[in-house]
Amino acid sequence: MYKSKLINILSALDKAHFKLYKNFVQKRLGDNNPKALKLMRILWREHPSFKTKTIERDALAKKIFPNITKPPVAKLRHVMTDLTKLLEEFLIVNELKENEFRRKHLLARAYRKIGLNKFHHSQLSEILEELSIDERRDSRYYFKQYQVYEDLFRNSSLKNNNDRLQTIETIISNLDKLYFIEKLKYVCELINAKNIRNITYENNFFEDVIKHIEIDQIHETPVLKVYYLAFKTLTDLKNEHNFTELKHILKQYPEHFNKYELNEIYIYARNYCVRQINNKNDKYIQELFDLFLILLNNEMLFSGTYLSQWDYRNLMQLGNRLKKFDWVENFLESYKERLNPLERENAYFFNKAAFEFEKQNYNKTIELLNQVNYTDTFYQFETKVLLSKAYYEQNEMVPLLALIESFRVLTHRNKTLSQKLLNSYNAYISIISRLMRLKHGTKISIPKLEERLNKYPIINNRSWIIKKIEELK
Repeated sequence: MYKSKLINILSALDKAHFKLYKNFVQKRLGDNNPKALKLMRILWREHPSFKTKTIERDALAKKIFPNITKPPVAKLRHVMTDLTKLLEEFLIVNELKENEFRRKHLLARAYRKIGLNKFHHSQLSEILEELSIDERRDSRYYFKQYQVYEDLFRNSSLKNNNDRLQTIETIISNLDKLYFIEKLKYVCELINAKNIRNITYENNFFEDVIKHIEIDQIHETPVLKVYYLAFKTLTDLKNEHNFTELKHILKQYPEHFNKYELNEIYIYARNYCVRQINNKNDKYIQELFDLFLILLNNEMLFSGTYLSQWDYRNLMQLGNRLKKFDWVENFLESYKERLNPLERENAYFFNKAAFEFEKQNYNKTIELLNQVNYTDTFYQFETKVLLSKAYYEQNEMVPLLALIESFRVLTHRNKTLSQKLLNSYNAYISIISRLMRLKHGTKISIPKLEERLNKYPIINNRSWIIKKIEELK
């Protein structure tokens, strides 16, 4: 029973949507299918867990068909199929209610198919009027325009040649914009993935698309220009003008995009900043911080009502690097309650500890880190890194060496992190243990330590280690 399609879908509905579905079934069935209604009432009581013995297949069959000795599983299956079909219909109807354009467009098509050309034309005119006042000009807008004019072209009453030609030109124009926007959108996503994960991909003619866009008047279609500029920032790191212009046009036309799409474009801009920072162009730390503030203030970093724990950390780190300590402290406290409750305590204590470390409050750092629970691999590893740095700064050699040994055991036992990441942590363990011994006067030379450091292609906290070596010099 637990694997049935009906119960799988019902489990995904919250109580409010289940109630709407229940009302939908009652209206549709009336008194015509008492078995299905009885099953519905049982499932309503068992939602959302569906784990009691009441809905075991045989037990449920006996409840629905009490007068039959042997549980009629086949008959139960038919009743469940009836409810499943109604559930799928409910989902479609519910989706249409939330999609006003789709509902009106389907009505217009229905008018055309039964020959009511006047009503068909009137309905399409109403849709076009609503689209004209819609501020969004993303690919969905051009897709809707294309659908309306394509349907208008099919209206047999449209016999004037000039009207037909004008309609065809509008169809082609909207189709071109739709194609180029969508093509550029996914090209950007592909290149962004390549920059992050070092993957290969086929060209798929997008170079020809870029050439066509550069020849065309892209300034007439701001959303197309946004994706073009995003593409340029992803492929041409040296040309900073593209990034500046991208920021400007995003600020100028934010209403042209839905929230999700706008956030995706800002990710490209953020990644450009990250790549510049990795190239030692530190002015982009402020640029990246400013982008995050735009997203934070416009609630674009939130998934539903919650702020991502990783964006919480990103803003803390950027604020620390810019020495905006008052802002960081206020941010950590103000947005603590906006974190997912399942992640809140760890995210708060770890990031507050990192903030205190940056202010050189090492006792407070250690105190806060002791409140982090190792329920997540990230916090398990990164807490040990930050704790080891705090011990080093306080010259606590004995607890540091004990921590390093437990850290080494942890990396050898871990089976979830990639080998590349584990190598980065192992390199850090190797260097910090030698760094501590060097600090306390053992016979490890600074040149040999630097030579060893340079042998590691990746190492956790490289910049901090280099800073500590310079201090020892």
